Amino acid sequence: SVRKAIPKDATLIEIAVASARNNTPPEYLAWVIPPAGEQPVSLVVLGTHEQIEQQVGTLYTEIAAITELPSDETSPPESLRQLSEQLWGTLKPHLEDRPRWLIAPHADLSLFPWAALMTDDDRYAVQDHTVTCFVTGRELVRSQNADVQFDETADATIVANPNYSLGLPQDVEGPVAFTPLPGTASEAAAVAPLLERLTSRKPVLLLKDQATESAVKTSGSPQVLLLSTHGFFVNDRRLTNPLNGCGLAFSGANRMGRGKLDVTDDGILTGAEIVELDLRKTRLVVLSACQTGSGRFNRGQGIMGLRQAFQLAGASSVVAALWSIPDEQTATLMTHFFAALSTGQEPSESLRNAQQKMIATKATS
Repeated sequence: SVRKAIPKDATLIEIAVASARNNTPPEYLAWVIPPAGEQPVSLVVLGTHEQIEQQVGTLYTEIAAITELPSDETSPPESLRQLSEQLWGTLKPHLEDRPRWLIAPHADLSLFPWAALMTDDDRYAVQDHTVTCFVTGRELVRSQNADVQFDETADATIVANPNYSLGLPQDVEGPVAFTPLPGTASEAAAVAPLLERLTSRKPVLLLKDQATESAVKTSGSPQVLLLSTHGFFVNDRRLTNPLNGCGLAFSGANRMGRGKLDVTDDGILTGAEIVELDLRKTRLVVLSACQTGSGRFNRGQGIMGLRQAFQLAGASSVVAALWSIPDEQTATLMTHFFAALSTGQEPSESLRNAQQKMIATKATS
């Protein structure tokens, strides 16, 4: 059933961690699954669990150390190059001729930026392929069988530039957890007419003091939900539910730790709270925030994070970021993305076009 649901120009890669042979350490295994009627399914070994875990950890350390936007002369992180060489060396025979890659990663490879996988001639995968990630390839079957009727009369909703210190005295002392993101206001202004073109309705704009947690919770199931704010992920093994360790910040979030709060609107929307939303008629959720794609591996549950929380809430597609990114450049990327989306392109193709434009801008700057 899964193979019948795979488009003819695509290949599905299902990844898991297991011991392929007796008395061997756990390895990352990839099932290469072509569409029905083509060559049989193949099983390849990507590397040991310990090795790839270390490589992904090093990649995140190197990216976190970047203090300015890369120029055309800036080399990619060496850890990205090394891990890409290992993964591409194994997957190239199966993927190089496929325009579309459907990746169902696992554990630490859920945190790897597959669109940035370096292929031949130092090109990124997104320059030649459309890359879409799934929690599992079974989603392809569910999406075909799903009897979902999107509400064409529903609005799009944009939540941006929250006032994180809402409710605090102006002379409050001490550090705040969340700093303003003025670039997201520009993003909202640029994206609003594009969403109006897409939905034929003016989007609902929730900015500054109106960008509250309760406003998101009561927004219903909009056609498109754009959340431009800070995201966070707390890698705390003491949390029994990792969805309590990830979330989004909204107006008033800096009141945390400064007295009694309204728990229904404390400015922090956690992954556990997101799951309780009803987004079954929402086509797309865009998390224009830092670290919204990160998650923690929970045995039996896979990577649990904000992406999965919105999917569990019913959203058809989710766009999220894996690490911290500047809000001004994010605004540019999002404008390119929604411009492509407003012409009728699918989210994955729209994101690819936006990423390609950012790469082209970098190459000519």
